[in-house]
Amino acid sequence: DSVDKVEPKHFFKSITSDKDNKQVLFQLNEIAFDYLYFFENYFKLNLREFCSLTTKGAKIMLRLLVQFNNLPKGKNGLKELVLNIDEFRKILKNNALDSYEPKYLKSRVLSPAIKELVDDKRYFNAICCELLKEKKAISSCRISFDDSNRV
Repeated sequence: DSVDKVEPKHFFKSITSDKDNKQVLFQLNEIAFDYLYFFENYFKLNLREFCSLTTKGAKIMLRLLVQFNNLPKGKNGLKELVLNIDEFRKILKNNALDSYEPKYLKSRVLSPAIKELVDDKRYFNAICCELLKEKKAISSCRISFDDSNRV
């Protein structure tokens, strides 16, 4: 028989390969969908570049912006990404940075990350991060960036 079946424990319920038809079929566990959704475009990350960063905030920002490299440029020549605060906190929480109060988020996480990513223009030409308020509470985060120096 030309069909092999493997049953891994964590992400896949089963993997079936059919050599005659040159097909591989994956049956995913439900938890795998969460991971695949969250890491959908992160596979395009240069590991050497990622490991060269020194702060968690810079690594989070790099990973976030790299996955949105296909955004169109706005009138100001920058790409713009707007995340509601829940999405933004989810990204930070998954990286153990959710403990920062919103008033310290910019000074202790975002500003040092942006400085590291833009300092010598090795990663990005420009990044601007703005915490937007609605009714005196932070409602979203707007990140504008120029990645035209990235290959």
